[in-house]
Amino acid sequence: MIRRPPRSTLFPSRRSSDLQRPRIENATLTIAAPAYTRIEPITLAAGQRTAEVYLGSTLTIHASCSKPVVRAALLADAEVIAKIEPHENELTVSVSPTRSQTYHFDLADADGLQNTRPVRFSARIVEDQAPKVRLQLPNVGNMVTPKAVLPVHIEFTDDIGLASAALMYQVTREGFGVRTIPLEGFKPYDTSFDLQYEWVIASTEAAVGDQVSVFAQAGDFDTVSGPNVGESTAMTFRIVTSEELLAEFNRREQEYRRQFERVVQSQERLRGKLLTLLGRMDEPAIRDDLELRLAPLERRQRQIVSQVNVIRQQFEQVLAELAINRLDTSRVKERLGDGS
Repeated sequence: MIRRPPRSTLFPSRRSSDLQRPRIENATLTIAAPAYTRIEPITLAAGQRTAEVYLGSTLTIHASCSKPVVRAALLADAEVIAKIEPHENELTVSVSPTRSQTYHFDLADADGLQNTRPVRFSARIVEDQAPKVRLQLPNVGNMVTPKAVLPVHIEFTDDIGLASAALMYQVTREGFGVRTIPLEGFKPYDTSFDLQYEWVIASTEAAVGDQVSVFAQAGDFDTVSGPNVGESTAMTFRIVTSEELLAEFNRREQEYRRQFERVVQSQERLRGKLLTLLGRMDEPAIRDDLELRLAPLERRQRQIVSQVNVIRQQFEQVLAELAINRLDTSRVKERLGDGS
């Protein structure tokens, strides 16, 4: 009798692990930002599958598979982004995303088994914003004299670093282009730069009757899609004679004095109502409703205080503008400062 070999010998069974589909067991993402950012490469924490990258960055994915694979590719939806040469269980691929995308690996082992539920990796493009610029001309009105010295306050900020920062102006006169004033103390790649600056109007060559528009501007180091440029809001004023500006100040002063006179009259009327109310305190009805009767008087008193503060600020503005335009004589300061 011929004995047949055991079935297990004729048809050797495969290990269950050999019949499993390949899959990604773990992966790490490394981001190399574009050179202009001067940001060191960073490897994200294990298990993190979303990377925020600047345009021009290189995203490297290093993954380990559950078993050796013979074919691998990185896909975004159905588009093949890169074919990969697998090294047993290890895969490494680098991409430079040009837009926000979600990636996954297409894997196949020696038996032709593929991964059917791939792990997803996301690259989200972070825009390199233009620098933020803020320009202030404290207490500067819409008219100045040729002798004016304007206080300028400028703030520049950029998340990565500033490449340039300048104060720029233009005189509305034919043939007069935009001119740049370099700012002392600025250092490239600073992420913030604040400056207090005294701007001598005579240096602009602006004459009486001209209008001057001024703004601040900053640029960044973006060599991929930039450079990006940020600008402040432009401010415009007119050059006038000292006599014209003094006439305007006189008009404003008279207007503010009339406002103050009306407030004083309101205060007197309020005082009269309060005295009348206090004179009737012995009446039972007045005592019982005192809080209700005082409430409108209190509100009116608060309004008067607010109006007085506004008028005070208006006079302070006039004094500040006089100083800026070199018109603050001792006589004027005494009259306006003392309120006489």
